[in-house]
Amino acid sequence: MSAGEVVGLALTAGLVSGVVGAVLVAVITSQRHWDAQRHGRQIDAYAEWLAARLTLSRACESFVAAFRAIAAEPGDSAYFSLRTEEVRRARSQWCDAARQLDLAEAALLAWSTNRSIVERKVPSDRIGADALRQAINGDERDVDRLLQELRTADRLAIDYVRNATVDVDPQGRLSMWRGIISKAAAHIESIVNRWGARS
Repeated sequence: MSAGEVVGLALTAGLVSGVVGAVLVAVITSQRHWDAQRHGRQIDAYAEWLAARLTLSRACESFVAAFRAIAAEPGDSAYFSLRTEEVRRARSQWCDAARQLDLAEAALLAWSTNRSIVERKVPSDRIGADALRQAINGDERDVDRLLQELRTADRLAIDYVRNATVDVDPQGRLSMWRGIISKAAAHIESIVNRWGARS
């Protein structure tokens, strides 16, 4: 091979590697943008789920308090109509909070790309109607038991979100592309080295 051919091959290899590099940089940049958007949506989904979960806990407390208050209020009391309105409002808030939690949970599962998080399962053990009824009809110990269950469920939900958002990796695909680029660069370098050895 003449010196001119070697120079021509080296220039061609340089041009090809430059084009490949430019394409890969464009792909990585767009992928990074997509990953950042997806990461933001995942974090938002976790935050909305946690907020909905905590809102439902507060709604359960209000629900029980309103029903216990109306049960203690004499029917002929001047405050009975206010207590009735309070019960209606608490029931409506509880229903809305449960619906919002359903939607937030669905969004969380839809946006989660980490299989281990989905397999770990979203803590969905909600306080049931029987526990609410027992707290409404029972004594103070039943109310305290319900409040303790709600606090424990809240702590578990907070821990779940903290662990899940640590596992959200916006750099995962970027690392994959870095590996592809380094392999492509090594391959191009070996081609150039073989051309140089032939000359």
